[in-house]
Amino acid sequence: MTAHQSQVHNSPEQISDIAIPESLIYEMVDGTPIYYRGWQEVLRGEKTIEQVMASSLIQSYLVHEIDYAVHVLRKKFIIGSNEAGLKFQKGDWRAADIALWTKESMKNKKLDDHYTEVVPDIVIEVDTKADTAELPTYYLDKTKQLHQKGVRRVLWIFTKTEQVMIAENGQKWEIQDWSESFEVSDGCILNVKQMIDDFQD
Repeated sequence: MTAHQSQVHNSPEQISDIAIPESLIYEMVDGTPIYYRGWQEVLRGEKTIEQVMASSLIQSYLVHEIDYAVHVLRKKFIIGSNEAGLKFQKGDWRAADIALWTKESMKNKKLDDHYTEVVPDIVIEVDTKADTAELPTYYLDKTKQLHQKGVRRVLWIFTKTEQVMIAENGQKWEIQDWSESFEVSDGCILNVKQMIDDFQD
């Protein structure tokens, strides 16, 4: 198992000069790792790496339902899910629950087992698996970075507050109750509350 020797910035317990498995890194920003929520518990032997990497039931359900719904856009977009790795440069990459690339941007690209350097047109996120305890502006920072790299539209679903954030590059961001419908692109309309209600039917 490889490890990352790092001064930890998001630890409330000052676990700093220790070799942390690279598998506990969720994202990397300018060479600084952002770890999975619960990484300290893995180091203490209280949880396994697989446990902190796994999705909650609500997260996995919503990602699946949204992934299924946006497939109406597959004539225009290549759609990826399951924490798609977005590599911007060395030491700088993010994960996306669902990413939509225009088919034009993926022209002549081959499927391989590496993170893609092609910037998606749309990113959809349901909460995050990142440890944000010491990163109070995580959602803001990630959204801004995605925009700076060329992502046109970033959509966040927050299950704790039951809200949706619609962040269009270059426009005013909007936060609304998840009972309100919103457009992903090209007439594809989602309603998260309806998806939640459908779970019980």
